[in-house]
Amino acid sequence: MISNYEIKNFKSIKHLTMDCKKINIFIGKPNTGKSNILESLGIFSFPYGVEDHGLKSFVRFSDMTNLFHDNDISEKVEISADDVRFQLVFENDDFKGYGGDKEKKVFHFNFSYNYNGKGSSGISKRFSPFKLYRFAIVETFAQREPGYLLPPHGYNLMQILLTNKAVKKLVADLLGEYDLRKGEFRP
Repeated sequence: MISNYEIKNFKSIKHLTMDCKKINIFIGKPNTGKSNILESLGIFSFPYGVEDHGLKSFVRFSDMTNLFHDNDISEKVEISADDVRFQLVFENDDFKGYGGDKEKKVFHFNFSYNYNGKGSSGISKRFSPFKLYRFAIVETFAQREPGYLLPPHGYNLMQILLTNKAVKKLVADLLGEYDLRKGEFRP
């Protein structure tokens, strides 16, 4: 659980500090930054999206300047969740991002992107404790890893349902509440 969360110069957010609880609810008018708070947290899921679309798996942007408050690339983006940090800077005509836990013991990642969000990246072998999921219609579940639902779209959902008895029961119970047919799960 995150206790302290801070965002500086990210998208519409100039500076935000939050003391987080177990459950946090964001309420506000459209276009006031609620989604930007969630996207800033999603950046820490970067190690899971490298093979898909990199940063675009977790944050909406048309070009990298959109990630900076008022598109001002002279100010670095900084995000921290307790001892986990992320920093994005523009230097030598590239956008360089660095993230992970302070000691680099749990996970860390870096990338160097051009204006369009294309480039190179590196990740640690350990995975981030942050897992952002976005709904996507998936017709084929090619991923077979059974441990946990893979960010950002849960491509291994069918394998989780097939191999995890507790999850299988939970889904069957949910379907039963709505008088939906309880059939076998087939890949």
